[in-house]
Amino acid sequence: MKRQVKVRIIGRQGELEEDKVEKELSASYYFRNKCHYLLFEKNDLISRLKASSEEVSINSHTSKMIFNTDGETRTSYYTPYGCLEMRIDTRLIKIHKKEDLIVINICYKLSSAGEIISENIVDIIIELE
Repeated sequence: MKRQVKVRIIGRQGELEEDKVEKELSASYYFRNKCHYLLFEKNDLISRLKASSEEVSINSHTSKMIFNTDGETRTSYYTPYGCLEMRIDTRLIKIHKKEDLIVINICYKLSSAGEIISENIVDIIIELE
């Protein structure tokens, strides 16, 4: 069963609060086969998110990012100037579920051409309505 939800995505590089970026979105939510799904309409940032305790995948119009603690994953990030090949080294995926709240925490390193670009923390807060 799909439910409308409010989603807050908070991203930051490392532990620095001044580098924090926050976005609030609406989405359709459903849970199937031990996975949480979010479907976003009319959004330039993300079109779909799928999350389990082992893997989180985020689809957008410019890339598909897969976070998996079993090993490094690769993605292509498309820009108007060309394609950037990126590697994602996921350190942590945690999913906390309470009565009307689901929190997904992801910690990862992003690199390109063998150089670390950033260490990131993303918190995805889903408020069930």
